[in-house]
Amino acid sequence: MKKYMLSFLFAMMLCLLPCVVYAAPLDTVTEAVDTGEKELSFCITSGIDLTKEVQSTFDSTRMISGTTLQGTGITIQVSTKDAVGEVKDTVCYTMEVGASGLFSETIALGLGENAITITAQKDGYKEVCQSVTIKRKKLQIKTELENTISIPGSGRNTLLIIK
Repeated sequence: MKKYMLSFLFAMMLCLLPCVVYAAPLDTVTEAVDTGEKELSFCITSGIDLTKEVQSTFDSTRMISGTTLQGTGITIQVSTKDAVGEVKDTVCYTMEVGASGLFSETIALGLGENAITITAQKDGYKEVCQSVTIKRKKLQIKTELENTISIPGSGRNTLLIIK
């Protein structure tokens, strides 16, 4: 009976220990080795996908929301580029994160490329910055795409005009 009990305890330890070794608390603060400052991190929960460098939309606005530490200053900078690629307009949105740790801001997007830079800063922490580009297309393109019928096998598209 002792053999079975020891075997059972050994099997349970093998099953449970790897989970304990790899489990770590979900801290938003990590120590930077070189400067001694803490690194501030923030998480964008909706509005933009930071894993994609370039995104497309037909909407004129986008609501960006996320989480970070209380008292963090968030700056969202939107720079609109013209067809040549020169920056023609820049708008800054600033806010301070409250006790809930949540932030949200609706930004305006111009036609063409919009370079969006989100910066988080707090006293005693390193400043963190993330960027993404959103290309806003004309609404006319969306309606043309919705009204186009693709005939399989024909190799051509037919435009359906609805009045």
